[in-house]
Order: sequence, then C-alpha cells, then structure tokens
Amino acid sequence: MKKLENKELSNVTGTYYKRLSPWKNLQEPPFGSILGVVKPSHFTDPHNHHEGEIFVIIRGEGMISVDNDEQQVESGDVIYLPAFKVHTLKNSSCDQDLVFLGIWWEDIKLLEKEFRLKQKQESKQTLIFASPPTPNGDLHLGHISGPYTGADILNRYLKLKNKESHYITYMDDYQSYVSLKAKQLGKSALETSNYFADIIEDTFKLNNINVENCLRPNNSENYVQFIQDFFMTLYKNGKLLEKEAPSLYCDNCDLYLHEANVRGKCPHCLENSDGNACEQCGQPNDCADLIQPVCKHCEKTPSTINSKHIYFPLSEYENELKGYIKNVSMRSHHRALCEKMLEQGLPDIRVTHTSNWGIPVPLDQYQDQTLYVWFEMCPGYIAATDDFVKNHEIDTNWRKYWKNKNAEVIQFFGFDNSYFHALLFPALYMAFDKEINLPTAFVTNEFLRLEELKFSTSRGHAIWGQDLLKEVPSDVLRFYLSYKRAETVQENFSIDEFEQTVDDELIHCWQGWISKLIDKVNVDFEGNTPHTGGWQNRHRVFYEMLKNIVKEVSLSYEPAVFSLQEVTRKCSELVRRASAFGIAESCYKGISSQYDDFRTSIALELTAAKTLAILITPIMPQFSKHIWESLGLKEQMEWEDVPSLMSGELVVNKEGFNYFTPIKEQLAQYEMSK
Repeated sequence: MKKLENKELSNVTGTYYKRLSPWKNLQEPPFGSILGVVKPSHFTDPHNHHEGEIFVIIRGEGMISVDNDEQQVESGDVIYLPAFKVHTLKNSSCDQDLVFLGIWWEDIKLLEKEFRLKQKQESKQTLIFASPPTPNGDLHLGHISGPYTGADILNRYLKLKNKESHYITYMDDYQSYVSLKAKQLGKSALETSNYFADIIEDTFKLNNINVENCLRPNNSENYVQFIQDFFMTLYKNGKLLEKEAPSLYCDNCDLYLHEANVRGKCPHCLENSDGNACEQCGQPNDCADLIQPVCKHCEKTPSTINSKHIYFPLSEYENELKGYIKNVSMRSHHRALCEKMLEQGLPDIRVTHTSNWGIPVPLDQYQDQTLYVWFEMCPGYIAATDDFVKNHEIDTNWRKYWKNKNAEVIQFFGFDNSYFHALLFPALYMAFDKEINLPTAFVTNEFLRLEELKFSTSRGHAIWGQDLLKEVPSDVLRFYLSYKRAETVQENFSIDEFEQTVDDELIHCWQGWISKLIDKVNVDFEGNTPHTGGWQNRHRVFYEMLKNIVKEVSLSYEPAVFSLQEVTRKCSELVRRASAFGIAESCYKGISSQYDDFRTSIALELTAAKTLAILITPIMPQFSKHIWESLGLKEQMEWEDVPSLMSGELVVNKEGFNYFTPIKEQLAQYEMSK
C-alpha cells in the first residue's frame, strides 16, 4: 500500500497529476493510471491518444468535453473516452478541487476499428464498371459469370473493407445488335431495347447483383447530348480525321453493313467475325477488310462503296499508350494483345457509320450517319458516372471521380472487348482531356462454354439467367460460377458438375462441418460459445493457418489478381482443415484435465466458421449472413486481415445449421431455352 501526498503531484497549468504505476519491484500492469486534481476554474489540456481511457470522478464537479460534445460530471460518475477522441476535463467550481482517477489501456480492437476508419477516409474512391449489357436478350450464364457478377463481388469486398466504392453500368441501347433483334421480332429498336433492359435488370436482382446505378440512355434527358458534346470537343480540337474509305453495302437489303449486320472471316486470325471487331482474337477490322463478307439479313455478298466518314487516329497515341499499358493492371492475355497491336502499328478507327439506329453525328454533312457504338461507350462511362452522381449526391458531377487524383476507375469486361478498353478508350480520354483519370485496373474473363460448346442463342444452346435463377438460389449459382470462372482460359459449365459440386462442396463439406460444430456447442456448452482456455502448439498452428488463408483470399480478391477460383478453393480448404481439426480435437472431450484445451479448440473452430462467413460474403452474401446469425454474432460484419477470436457467451442457433438443399430436382425440371 502507498500513501499519496500532495507534494508528489506534478503541476501542469493548474492541473496536478501523479502516475500510480509502476511500483518498484512490482511487475507493471497492462494498463496505466493516474490520480488527477484539477484546480478551481482550471481544465486539462485538450488532447487525444491511441489508448482507450476511463475517468472516475472522486470528488468535485465539472464539465467533460469529448470532440466538442460537453456533459456535466460530478462525484461518482464514470466516463469512457474512446481512442483518438480529443477530450478535456474542466473544474466548474470556484473554490473546490475536482479529483479524478484516470485509467488507460491499449485496446487492440478499438485501434483496428479506428485504423480502418482512417484508412477509409484516406483511401481512394473506387468506381467499378461492368461493360454495358446489350438489351437484345436476357443475360445467359456466360454473361452473368463474367463482368456482372465479378464487378459486384469486388464492390462487396471493398465495402467490407470499409472503402468507398460504387458499382455502375448502363444499357448499351444503341448497339446494332439491338436493331438486328428488333427486325427479327418485328418491333422497333426502342421497344426492343426497353423490353430487354427490363429483363436484364430483373436478372441482376435475381442474382443479387447490386448495381448502384444503371443508366438507361433511351430514357435519359442528357445522355445523347453528353455523348455528342464529347464528340464535338474532339472534332473542334482537331483530334478526328475525315476521309473517304470503302464501306460494305447490301444492294438486296438497301443497307450499309457494319458490326451486327455483316459476317466474314477476320483479316487477322481468319476465324468467323462480325464487323468492326473479332471476338476470337480481339482485334479490330474496318468491315470492308473482312474476308468473304455476307449480309446477315439475306446471306448475299455485299458490294463496296466509297463513302466519307470520320476516323480517330489511334496511331498518334502509340507512345503514350505504351507507357500506360506497362503500368495498368491487366491479365497476361489482355496485355499480350495490346503489345501485339502496338508492335504491329495501330489503325485509324472509324467512329461514324451510315445507320438509322444510334446517336446522330452532330454535323450537318453527316446527317445520315450515327456514332459508332464503341466510340460512344468511351464517354458513355463518364455519362453513367454523371447520372450516378446527380442521382445520389448534391452539387457535383462526373469530375468528382474522373478528375480527382484520390479516385480510381476499375473496369470489368470480356476478353473480346479488350482492345476497346485498353487502347481505344484511353487514347480517346487522352485526346479529350489529359487530366482525366485513366483506369488503374482491367479485369477480363474468357469465354464460358456450355457442355463443351460455345453459348449460341441461334442454336438454342444457352441457359438464361432468369430461367435458372428461378430454380436455384442465387448464392449457389454465384458460388459455382465463381468456382468455374473463366479467368485465364475458357471454362466449361456442366449441369452434372454443377449438381455434383453443390452436393460435394456446399452440402456435404461446408454445411456438414458447420452443422456438426453448432451441434457440439449446443451439446457440450449448453448452446453458448466458449471462451478460449489453454493454448497448445497445435492451437497456434491452426490459428496461423487461418491467418495465412485470410491473407491469400484477400490477395485473390484484389483487382490485380481477382481470382474467384482461388477464393472458393481457399475457402473449401479452410473448411476441410477446420473440419479435420475439429474431429481430431474431439478426442479430448470428457477429459476433465483437458477441458481448458478442449474449449480453446472449439473456440478456434468457431473462429474458423466466423472467418469463413467474412471471406465468402462477397460471393455468397445470404449464406454468409446465415452463418453469422447462427453463430450468435450481432455486430456488423467487417473484413479482418487478422482473424479475431470468436467471443465467448454468444448463443448459437438452437436448431442447428441448415441452408443448402440438393438441386437435382430443380435441374431435372429445368428445360434449356429453345
């Protein structure tokens, strides 16, 4: 015991302090403490620190201010002061001391929370785009598995890490494939685009794809003008060329042919290709250079007519693009295409076509022409941003993201769109405004095949999103499409393998483990999660394994890697290793001398289940929520770079754990769209 005397108190501007520890010859406690005396009408210096702290008012009265929030305090009051909050204690008496006890400690969880908040405030704002879907039909599984679910998963991951991110896209209403579909249906292009755009948005919702803003150009008052203004800026600044060039013309249909209206062999790879770009090799063509072109409407060979059009001189930006390509994040297949095209020399790209569907060229001498839809898409991303900002924020516009160095743009699309996004669009942005933020990462996907054949709407070889999502839960489909995501090579979607993977992975392995774990808590610990007890080397090894898996999964979610195949497989590895650990540790059950070690084992297994919920939530948000609630967790889920141990005394689901059911019956009833 020690007695304190006033002479031991240090005077700091009218406030007196005495540290109560450490004591000589005694181990220092894991907290700090002081006795403080604030003299009449004085106050402590406003300050903050990284520790959590408690003030206990022993005698007197005054005012406590925490981040400018003031409250009156008196003898017997206990005040909690969070880390990093600026606080000061004022003695409001004119003749009595205010005496208080201060106790502080390093709160690791609190530090992590404050650090994440600071990270969010300092981290870049991220705009995530998926290439605009073409409203000429519903999305099939190949579309869903690629940019649309991928962009949603990245957005969920970033938000889980407390980063500001937004997932935006828009409908590719003016695509020539829309007018082609309209002709086949006997409807107008406007009717067709609106009809299928509604279906696509419904498919987004069915697959839990949370697009925060999806602009509909046909219904927008500003979109067309925005695109035309972009074009005119380039035109007036001398960034575009006017020249005569050969164009394909079908005498039988009285129609100029480009993009969706013509088919031939690619002049680069000799594979079948539509006009303007080849989806096999990813390289552009000028339509007239297609080998053996035919009109898609009548199958006749078109003639060639010289006509005047506007081009963008892509070759003038080769040096700038070479520097850009070296630094932007992209997959090897995508980078190789760009390097190949740069090595060969970039062509001029036609940006106007003779057509009756599309955005009119805003020049009198080109009244019969429309803007090439892939030229339109470049400012279309900015227009979609402008629409998002105006719908969700006040007194700002697209420049908040596209001209703000604290913001970044990430784009998702299929490999067949690679050259547009990595070469054409960046060059157009450079020509328009050199201060625009160019995308920092491109995430491409290869083609997903169906039963080893390419998806084909004309042959009826497709599975449409709405058809399947009305039969199977979205989390189940999202898992399998992530498990089979075509990241670097083409992958195959198989109905039989889909069914088998759900049975083996999700039902038998994942659900089986969590169900047994919750049953153990209900039986052995009366439904309450145990606190950790003694730690042995095997416990430390298991916990290190968890930390390593979290690190690997986190890396796999990042745009530079973005491998959902790796995420799903690492999560399955976590489940298998946690299940094996739980089985091995069950041999200690009922041995009284091993009780502390046994409850540590269960607590670590529960920690693994909690970690799984966090890791898989971007892919399977509903399943993740079910795990979270079944474990008795109430707090908001946040990403953890280092898994925090499962809290004790939480009440798990008394009814056990059941979420997945076999999908054989649903798939047996499913009929492929004809």
